[in-house]
Amino acid sequence: MPDRGDAMKMRLRLRAKALDAVALGLPAPPPQHPNVCGAVVDIEADGERFATLVAMGEGSTSLYTSGQVFIGGGKHAVVRQATHAFLAELANHLARGEPDPDGAFPPPGIVRFHVLTPDARLFLDMPQSEFLGTAPMTEPDLVMAAHAVVTALRAAAQARSSGGS
Repeated sequence: MPDRGDAMKMRLRLRAKALDAVALGLPAPPPQHPNVCGAVVDIEADGERFATLVAMGEGSTSLYTSGQVFIGGGKHAVVRQATHAFLAELANHLARGEPDPDGAFPPPGIVRFHVLTPDARLFLDMPQSEFLGTAPMTEPDLVMAAHAVVTALRAAAQARSSGGS
């Protein structure tokens, strides 16, 4: 079993790969979201640690936290469906996206959506209080779609650990 340092290195490598997917020739996005190839969402945990959701257009979906890693969620239909619904919802918000030259983590109190399009990488920021539901949401459909992916990943992981598929 990898130690904490190895796990962090793996998480960072996977995150970097996802953020560089446009330059690496990511497959064309599916018809459900033709303008979004994938997304990486960074959610601050305590100023130094982040939870990172990786949702790609071909269905691969993973969640990395300081305590758990959910890899390979896209093997489950419910996760793929939630991922495509999230990416389709994210497409509705591209107009407010800004160029994302370095894939940096967000500042404190912010959730950052790194969006991979066929032509560029953009980012959208949202107050963490809105994402967590402790403040009124200006983009509830986007928040709910992201939360649905996390919920589907956790359900798939729980089914797998209890002997389901």
